[in-house]
Amino acid sequence: MKELNIYQLVPQHFSNESHPRGRLEENLLTLFSQLISNVNINHINSTVCSDSSKLIVAEIDRKYTNRGTVFGEIIGTATLIIMSTPHGPVGYVHDVVVDEQHRGNGIGRKLMLAIIDIARSNNLTELNLTTNSQKRPTAEALYVGLGFKQKPTGFYVLKLTQ
Repeated sequence: MKELNIYQLVPQHFSNESHPRGRLEENLLTLFSQLISNVNINHINSTVCSDSSKLIVAEIDRKYTNRGTVFGEIIGTATLIIMSTPHGPVGYVHDVVVDEQHRGNGIGRKLMLAIIDIARSNNLTELNLTTNSQKRPTAEALYVGLGFKQKPTGFYVLKLTQ
């Protein structure tokens, strides 16, 4: 496996000359289209710019030059939405996807571990997610392996505090 970088996309990535805007947007649209059919770059931009969401990406083929870093190919994403509730701040995990050519290499796990770290650093009380276990049995196994428990509603929950 090539060097893998996991990081949060921020608005500056869309204006960074070492990661041409069109290439980044095309890369994200291609990746998200493997999960959802109505992906829109404006929604992705809104997610990246929102204070209540964190778009985490997995990237390979990062290049380094004497002028700085040239970003590589984004091969996975996971989104964390943070919400305030009467029982404390909680997180919702959405749109976890790894490029078809790179599945089975632990990238989804690394993305989810990054989400869990961010959730803990934001003092969230729990993480929630849903998955279509009939279409994605490996995703369900990943979440259960990370400690998520399925609620009767079909939601999976990872308690971060007791």
